[in-house]
Amino acid sequence: MDSETVYELPAVLPEVPAPETRAPIRSPRKELTRSMNRIGMVLLIVTLLPIALSFPVGWILQTFLAPVMSGEGLAVVQKVLSFALTQLIAIPIALCVGNTGTPHTIRQNGAPSQLPAKTTAKWVLIGFGCTYMVNYVFSFFFLFLQAIFQFEMNTDATAALVSSSNWLDQFLTFLLTAVSAPLLEELLFRGSILAEAKRYGNWFALILSSVCFGLAHGNYQQMFYAAAMGFFAGYLYLRSHSIFPPIFLHFSLNLVGACQGLLLSGVDLDVLLAEESLQALMENLPSLAGILIIALVCLVLAILGTVLFIVELIRNRSQFRLQEEEPEFQLSRGEKAAGVLTSPVLIIFAGVILALILVLAV
Repeated sequence: MDSETVYELPAVLPEVPAPETRAPIRSPRKELTRSMNRIGMVLLIVTLLPIALSFPVGWILQTFLAPVMSGEGLAVVQKVLSFALTQLIAIPIALCVGNTGTPHTIRQNGAPSQLPAKTTAKWVLIGFGCTYMVNYVFSFFFLFLQAIFQFEMNTDATAALVSSSNWLDQFLTFLLTAVSAPLLEELLFRGSILAEAKRYGNWFALILSSVCFGLAHGNYQQMFYAAAMGFFAGYLYLRSHSIFPPIFLHFSLNLVGACQGLLLSGVDLDVLLAEESLQALMENLPSLAGILIIALVCLVLAILGTVLFIVELIRNRSQFRLQEEEPEFQLSRGEKAAGVLTSPVLIIFAGVILALILVLAV
């Protein structure tokens, strides 16, 4: 009998290379349109959701709390709820919409700053000073317009920053204005909106997020200096790769505003202007002195910050390039501008903001 031939299988089978899978090619223009619509939706949520919720909340307050609370206590509750609708409901929802399914997340914003402390302090000073300088310029500009054309614009848009003499109102206004607002707003506008727009270029993201931040304030008094603050906060964010430096800049500005509001709450302007007496002046002297000191300090910082900014523009112009890495999508300036101006959701947001500005101005 012939001997049988035995064939042994190899211990390890050779690997068959898997077929190559190519990622789908994404059109930069289509991605830009999606990003702009996403940003527009985030802004609409922050703008319209608090307004929509204020109607049922107001009805509940008037129906159930007004009969059993004093007018002052009810005013405190209304102010707290108005802040809460934005900071505890609208902004968290907007953050979910802005970050879901994107390369950027809220956790990435917690990275430590890559800027030296000295450089951070310098740019916080520049941002603080230039923001106040823009505020002064446009305040005089609107006063000039009113004087030339003989009309009066509404100046009550920032009344929420001034608290009453109630200590609870003062504490809550300070907490919500100086502490929670800088944190949540920076997470939204720098950590979400700027981070999304950064996929198309740093300067594009910086300008877009600054304009959006200014418009989101919804009134002519805050719009321009808020856009200036947004510019410097975004610049700090892009250079430091961290949310903490822009939060510190935002906190410093809101802290000054909150302190001014607390001091104004101790001044009865109606009595002071009506009586025009030395006694009324002396009674309000501590608060008036504090307001004057803060105003002078802010003026000095505005001049110093603006001068430093001009010096940086002349001596260190190269650091304003901001293009440390290639953007994810390459588009021309015209294509980026077209993507912003033709975004349906951004157009709706711009229309809503324009309507709010006109309503609050008259």
